[in-house]
Formats: sequence, C-alpha cells, structure tokens
Amino acid sequence: MLMPMVVGSGCSLLYNPSNLGKANPDASDAPMIDAEMTADADIDAPPLADANPGMLTLLDVTPKVLLEGQGQFGSRPAVLVIKGHHIVSDNLSVAITPSTGITVGATTVAMNGDYIAVEVSVAIDTNANAGMTPLTITVMQNGGPGGGVALTNKLSLQNLPQFPAGTSIATGSLAELYSDVNTGNVTFTGTARASVRSVSRIKMGNITANGGNGSTNGAGGAGPGACAGGAPASNAPCLQSDGGGVGAGGDSGGGGGGFAVAGNPGVTGDAGTGGAGGGAHGDNQIISFAAQGAGGGGGGKGALSNSGGGGGGGGTIELTAGGNIEVGTIDAKGGAGGAGSSVLSLGASGGGGGGSGGTVVLRSDTGTIVSGAIAATPGGGGASGGTGAGAGGAGAPGRVRVDVASGSLPSSNPSLHRGPAFVNVPTVVTTNKVMLSMTGANADVVNAYVIPDDGMVHLGEPMGMMFNNGMLSFQGVLLPGYNKLCVTLEPGMRGHADTLADKCIELAYLP
Repeated sequence: MLMPMVVGSGCSLLYNPSNLGKANPDASDAPMIDAEMTADADIDAPPLADANPGMLTLLDVTPKVLLEGQGQFGSRPAVLVIKGHHIVSDNLSVAITPSTGITVGATTVAMNGDYIAVEVSVAIDTNANAGMTPLTITVMQNGGPGGGVALTNKLSLQNLPQFPAGTSIATGSLAELYSDVNTGNVTFTGTARASVRSVSRIKMGNITANGGNGSTNGAGGAGPGACAGGAPASNAPCLQSDGGGVGAGGDSGGGGGGFAVAGNPGVTGDAGTGGAGGGAHGDNQIISFAAQGAGGGGGGKGALSNSGGGGGGGGTIELTAGGNIEVGTIDAKGGAGGAGSSVLSLGASGGGGGGSGGTVVLRSDTGTIVSGAIAATPGGGGASGGTGAGAGGAGAPGRVRVDVASGSLPSSNPSLHRGPAFVNVPTVVTTNKVMLSMTGANADVVNAYVIPDDGMVHLGEPMGMMFNNGMLSFQGVLLPGYNKLCVTLEPGMRGHADTLADKCIELAYLP
C-alpha cells in the first residue's frame, strides 16, 4: 500500500507504490483546499436526527474500485464507505453482486445515519487476467424498502494479470500491478528496473539482478536499471549523474563505478596508477528512484587496448506488497572489473574499474517481510596486467531500504535504511481524532496529510514529526466518511510521480 495509484476504466492502470490497492484520487490529482484544517479543531457534522428506515437512500461509495487480492495473504481488506441517508443498524445487511470471490466482512453504521463502512476481501482468480466488472451494492434494513436499496454504476472489480512463468524474467514484460506473486528463483534481465508490485503477497525464491563482470577487452553489462561498464580506455556509457567510472590515461586502471555520481578516474597520463574507487552518493532513504543510480566501472588503458573492461552496475529491485513478502536471497551486486594483460615487449595494461552496487527496496503495507541476505555490494577492480600498469578501482556500495511494521529485519550489505510503515491502524473509527503509530528510522522526519472522499488534499495535519527509537505516534484529524491518511518522508515531495516518500493507509471515520 504502490506514482500515486489511480485505477481507471478498462485495463489501463496507473499505479501508486506508496498505496497498494487504493483506487481513489491521490495528492497528484487532487486540488488543495483554500484553508488548512487545524489539528485542534473538531470537524462539523450534521446534527443527529431520527432516521426513517423506510426512506433509506444510497448516494455514493468510496473508493470506486475493488482490486483482486485485497484482504489476502496479510494485506488489508478494502474499506468501502457507502454514503446515504436514513441508514440504521437494525438488522442491516450489505450485499455486493456479482459476489463470486467477494467476501463482505464487518459492517459499521454511523450514528448520524449517513454512512456505512464495510470491510471487503477479494479472492485471487488465476483464470482472470484483466478486465473491470461492474458491481451492485444492495443494502437492507428493518423497516426499509422491500428487497432493499441498490447502488449501481458506482463500484467495479479490477482483475489483474498473473506473474510471468520462468526463471529469467525481462523487466520490460512486468505488469504495473499483480493480485498475487508466487514463484521460484528469478533472474531479472533488461534495461528497466525490476519493479514487482502486488496487491496481496510476494513469494519468490532467490532474486538476482547483478551487473556483469568486465573482461580483458570487454565491458560488463548493466544490471536492470543500471549503467554498463566502460570498454577498455573508455568511460562507462552513462551520464555523470548515473555514476559512471572514468577511463584512465596512460597504462592506468579504470575508475570504479560510483553510486548516483560519476566514479573516480585513474590519473590521466600517469602510467602505473590504479583507478580510484567509486563514490557512494545518493540518499539512504531512497525517496525517489530518480535520485539513485548504479554506475559501471571505467575501462583500464594499456598497450594495444588489451586492458580490462569495466564491470556493470548492479540492478534496481523493488518489491512492494500490500501483504506479506517472503523471498530468498536478493543480489543486486556490481560486476567486477576485467583484468589487464601483458603483450610481450609492448608492456602491460590496466585493469577495469568495478561496477557500483545496486538498489533494493522492499515495502510491505500491513504484512511481514521474510528475506534471505540482501547484497547490493560493489564489484572489485580488475587486476593490473603487470609491472607498470595500474589496477582498476572498486565500485561504490549500493543502497537498501525496507519498510515493514513489525518483525526482524533481513541482513543487508550495505546496511539497510528502515522506511516508514503504519502499525495496527483500525479500519473504522468513531472519532475524528485518531492516534496513529509508525515504525521508521531514527531522525527521519515525516509530514501528514489527508484525502477524504471529495478528493481534496486537506492539510493541517501534524508536520515535522521525527522518529525516535524507531517509533512515531501522532494524532490524525479525519473528515466524516472515507479518509486516505498519508505521511511524506522529508525531503520528498507529496504525490510526486516517482516518489517513494509517501506512505498511505485507508480508514473510515463514522460520526
């Protein structure tokens, strides 16, 4: 709970990795109200009046789409908020048709008679890979109209594709969102980052997205979403901001691939000098993938270009699930630089620089994370071809982030950063002021905001809140009916298309 996600009509999906399974407008689409709410102000609610069960009226429902997989394998059930009038709790029932795969859970009625909150779970259908099914909501209550009152053309079910079969998966074949991922060992290939996002769980074997090793006269290929190594005597083929190592001059070794910036060169024209290691930049929080990049190592230089090529940068792996994540080892390692060689009387050549380690992000909204060791380690520099030539520099370490509410964290090299996650948030509350708890990294700062059923971004929530001892508690202020309550990790931008800064959860306030 995965760009802010809005599920539209037909089979087109725009997906928000920070809010799995949510189909309402988010901050990127919503206008902002003119005045901020104050955290101490009570929300005005209509005066209570005696309901007339026979005048039961249904007006609308939020959100508009149920996603296949909600409420499965540790994920949070959908929270539907039905808006109407003259709703009473006396023998009230809510039915959703067609009902295949849909389970209606706990139902709560607002005291003012204007809202019903319903928990809904949606089973996973391996035979349905796409399509929207219109749904009808029917509400019955004692004293109500015979046969109940139906709400039509307001709610739909979105079916989702199946994860590709096989052990080698091209990242270009990945869908934006799956209902469930349950597979074995996977090696990701391709140029795009490996983003796997599921409404319910992600269960996989060992996951690999390493950069390729350089060789004598050959560069290492890039891991998915990373930069390849440089050919002998050449820079890595990516922009400065992508972290390429720089080819050396003379008989020097190639510079190691940097993370988020260019790697460091060997000293140009100074034979026998080794390439420097790549610099580790980028943000530990991984607020956005745009700020990250595993650079390839630069190629070494030497006689007849028989020097070592640079290693490729380690790939980017993102696993985002509404529920449980259970995987084996995760490797996004940088490739090693190729060794230099010696050509008889012509002399020795330099080794290639190692590629930078990659990026690994694991995010569970309400489930657990069980993972083997995570490695985003750099590739080592290639050896010198002999006397008078330099070895390649090592790459820079990558970045790892894990968002989970509870349980032990996986072992990681380099050390992981713990992202924000909500803890035990109720689906329905009867007060507009609710205490919320989150886990996260010490000294991280978040700002809160709310999007209710009108799609407007309401501010006035607590700002500048800092995690202490891995925890944070704050009081959110809700509006009547449906609420999506979010926090944004500083210095990230709320609702930005490529953000990993937002963390959101849905709940209902029934006055």
